[in-house]
Amino acid sequence: MFLRPGSNGKAGRLAATGLGSCGEGGIRTPVTREGKAVFKTAAFDRSATSPWAAKVGCQPATIFDHMPAVRLEFLGTGTSQGVPVIGCTCAVCTSSDPMDKRLRASALVRTGDATLLIDAGPDLRQQMLRARVDRLDAVLLTHEHMDHVAGIDDLRAFNFKQQRAMDIHGNAATLHAVKRLYHYAFEEVKYPGVPELRLHPIDQPAFTAGGVHVEPIEVMHDRMPVLGFRIGGMAYITDAKTMADEEIRKVQGVDVLVLNALRLKPHPSHLNLAEALLLVERIAPKRAYFTHISHLLGCHAEVAATLPPSVHLAHDGLVVEVPA
Repeated sequence: MFLRPGSNGKAGRLAATGLGSCGEGGIRTPVTREGKAVFKTAAFDRSATSPWAAKVGCQPATIFDHMPAVRLEFLGTGTSQGVPVIGCTCAVCTSSDPMDKRLRASALVRTGDATLLIDAGPDLRQQMLRARVDRLDAVLLTHEHMDHVAGIDDLRAFNFKQQRAMDIHGNAATLHAVKRLYHYAFEEVKYPGVPELRLHPIDQPAFTAGGVHVEPIEVMHDRMPVLGFRIGGMAYITDAKTMADEEIRKVQGVDVLVLNALRLKPHPSHLNLAEALLLVERIAPKRAYFTHISHLLGCHAEVAATLPPSVHLAHDGLVVEVPA
């Protein structure tokens, strides 16, 4: 059983500790180591009430009839500022442990013959080179904040190599932001060499990206709807603070759950570590990995040692295999 915030266990002590008053969170536009919140959304379930409502008596989500094997690579596991943070001399930012070096949050999903990218942040070029990605079938965007979309221009390298437009999937607000930020890519007469982007709104309970069946999972990032994604036995959720019962049911019992865990102290738009542990207990995956981590969470090795056996801190470059 996972520990509640404020208990006498490690999770309770972590939640009460805090590492300072420095803020951390998303940016507005244009602005390998391997728990129970009830959450509310705006678009998919308008009947949910308190984000701290009682447990829902429900069965686990229906598992896909033919779940594909999934290979998940964490391209970045940091928050909007990355780790180390510019100008910071804290123990995390000055750590020599490579697991404490975190690019902005992004992930690569390989399943069957398809390669999908989740989010295209400002470190995209470096991430693609490090992971030696030479083909990309589609991009799934969680939301419009700059640490998740600021690298879209670099997708033109795949346009040149693959000789086709890149398919970009996101909700209406996110795609609107993409058209605004990268307006030059949507002009009637384009400047030579601009990225070629084909936008696909996510407005159905499931969709196909690069030939892969994807189920969107909506969470709330303060008052902003953000999409997570379930692909086979893997669910990737970032920038969550609250989540409706209906959305929780979609991912209960997955093999691998990826979830944001920003820091120790509470944050208005992100799960902190104690809240993330509670949500993991609710969803009950076989394995859980925390991402979108700031320097205020603490050093990787120290925090990882406090977690339950099936819960892990992700790190840049970590590869997780999800069997069929």
